[in-house]
Amino acid sequence: MLADIEKKLTAILGDGLVARTHVQVVEAAGRAAPAAGKEVVTVSLPSMSSEAGFDREQARISPVNGGSASVQRILPLRFVAQIDFVIRPQDANITSINAARALLLDDVSLSAHLLAGEPVNDGRAFQTAAPDPGFEVLSFAFSTGTVSDILDGTISAQLLYSGVAGIWPVGVSQSQGTIVAVDPTLIALPIQTATDLPSVVAGTGTNVRIRSVNGQRLSNASTQARSPLQLAVTVVSDLPMGQRGTITSGNPGAETGLRIVTTADPETVVNYQAPAVNNLGNTRVEFIAIHIATPDGHSGVFLGSAAVALVPGAGA
Repeated sequence: MLADIEKKLTAILGDGLVARTHVQVVEAAGRAAPAAGKEVVTVSLPSMSSEAGFDREQARISPVNGGSASVQRILPLRFVAQIDFVIRPQDANITSINAARALLLDDVSLSAHLLAGEPVNDGRAFQTAAPDPGFEVLSFAFSTGTVSDILDGTISAQLLYSGVAGIWPVGVSQSQGTIVAVDPTLIALPIQTATDLPSVVAGTGTNVRIRSVNGQRLSNASTQARSPLQLAVTVVSDLPMGQRGTITSGNPGAETGLRIVTTADPETVVNYQAPAVNNLGNTRVEFIAIHIATPDGHSGVFLGSAAVALVPGAGA
């Protein structure tokens, strides 16, 4: 519930700062001191207060097998979200300190701008793919921010946000039975994708096969030399960076979590590694997003995606 709100906010901010390769966005439990020239951004929910008491209107109705329903009681509350920025200058030189402070202020500005507009401030960005997420964020708004001078070799800043949410225990009282088969609905995409396994146990992996994408790109205008087309592939998830699944094929791109994969004929095979059991939480699906790679290693035009269903496995 509250932990999932914290995790989702970490994922939102991590995705928003993905191009800032000197930045690592973590939850409060993963707090660590930054190395020289690096910055750690920590997301936490330090406090909460009552929004209203329980009444008959504060309930969530979920469909259950056989046409029946489960009613879950919702607790409405206000919460404070705290985002801490800590950067360590490259060295003690005043030029390095000033450069680090400017970099920190840029990251604070980018984060504040990201979290200020829709769909974050109306709560839609917090929606997850889980059928029973245990929470619903209704509003999220900036409260105040501060920037501190250098202390113990680091410079820090802080943003505080006020949110309104409803929370409820995950799970229903009735038995849900066992899923014995999946009947997929096929939707035409710009490209064709397929996974070797229909679902993946946490901690294991599968191949994603990308078809009808090949060709060459002009690599040298003066000689008309051409090179194979490259794809920029990444994992999109409700989980934060560092906890979500990864792509192990290809080479690192210019953005965090991005892999550059050279296309092949008749299909390009990309290896996906699912999140570890301890990181999975309520997440039951991740998406492999496929773009054309730009010459400088960034993601370009979006081509399509492949969904991978996740199974908790033993120990979850």
